[in-house]
Amino acid sequence: MEKKWPEVKTPAEWVKKDIYEPVFLNRYGYYELRKQNTPEEREKNFEENYFQNYAGQTYAKQYPECELAFIKNKIEERELVIRENLEKAGKNPEDGYSLLDIGCGEGFLLKHFHDKGVKVKGIDFGVYALEHFHPELRSCFEQGDMEKLLPQMAARGEYYDVVNADRVLDMVPDAGESVERIKEVMSEHSILVVKVANNYSNIQRMLLADGEMKEEYWLDDPDHTGYFNREGLIALMEDHGLDCLDFYGDTFVDLQLLNPYSNYYEKPETGHAAHQTAVRIENLLHEISPERTVEVYRLLGEMGFGREIVGVFRIKGI
Repeated sequence: MEKKWPEVKTPAEWVKKDIYEPVFLNRYGYYELRKQNTPEEREKNFEENYFQNYAGQTYAKQYPECELAFIKNKIEERELVIRENLEKAGKNPEDGYSLLDIGCGEGFLLKHFHDKGVKVKGIDFGVYALEHFHPELRSCFEQGDMEKLLPQMAARGEYYDVVNADRVLDMVPDAGESVERIKEVMSEHSILVVKVANNYSNIQRMLLADGEMKEEYWLDDPDHTGYFNREGLIALMEDHGLDCLDFYGDTFVDLQLLNPYSNYYEKPETGHAAHQTAVRIENLLHEISPERTVEVYRLLGEMGFGREIVGVFRIKGI
């Protein structure tokens, strides 16, 4: 029998307030950057800086074994979630399915599902990361801005059973408009999996209010336009005609902010150790049981925890 948990009750001081200078609290209940680049400035910035980071500083490296295991484990957990939610949407994953990965980056998720026999396609602004790590997937990739590519794909009759968008909606000028474009490549049994950073989170705002953090270190101006939380992400999706099927927290490194000796924002020299601690803990949980680990993450996500948060959605009324 499924466990019925009491409604989540959060401390009164965790009520979100519109008190931060760089961002405003929008009608959905998440924060947005007050001053954003124009579309032309955004495109130029991505071309001149984002692509360069792809080619050099960010991706032109090899991951240590523990980090590769962490990436692999996260993708295996994602597969569990995808298969469960495809069934909720009326699609038997055993019959085969297709997957579109928006912002596919290095291509680790594409590679995993491709090797499982899933029909995959990835899109992203740049191809450098994919060519560095998984050049064999170049034929499964299309380069460009999703706002332009998705309507073109829909016009060609391309639809996907799973649309995956990791760290995408945080970076777009109009998240609602992007959701509408994504819906164009979804069908009646499709699911949309969205991962965003959990910024201005309960922990972050509590530490700011208590003076344990001096500034909003997670602010990424002007590239990072949306600063999401669980309630705000779900409200956005519901307003654009999508129901939430599943939700969980992901990557719990931020719990270490509660310890003044591992508060990596105030003590940047502890950042690497904090990350490695989170990697070891989450790899250990996965090794014990991927299925139970996902259940733990669901409970934590419902309570608002996770450096990142993941929601699974389907189009309403289908």
